[in-house]
Amino acid sequence: MTPAEQADKPPASERSPNVDYENVIDYRTLPAGKLLAVDLKQLVNRVVVAPEAPSWFIDVVRDIVSKYNQAFPVDSSAMLRRPRYNHIG
Repeated sequence: MTPAEQADKPPASERSPNVDYENVIDYRTLPAGKLLAVDLKQLVNRVVVAPEAPSWFIDVVRDIVSKYNQAFPVDSSAMLRRPRYNHIG
């Protein structure tokens, strides 16, 4: 192992026992990505914004969706709302 490779790894006292540090990939050396043509209408059903996001942020996301001629519904996440339970009987 080269000194540069050793410098990228945490000291032994801080290493997790669950990580194989000898086989960690240096992601800085991987290619940035690959461009692919996709049909967003098949890939995206809707856009869900974090529940803590202010209403103006949802408006910004809607504007961006519109700017790129997409018709995805943009909604705030319901994760923080009180759940509704359906009781049978």
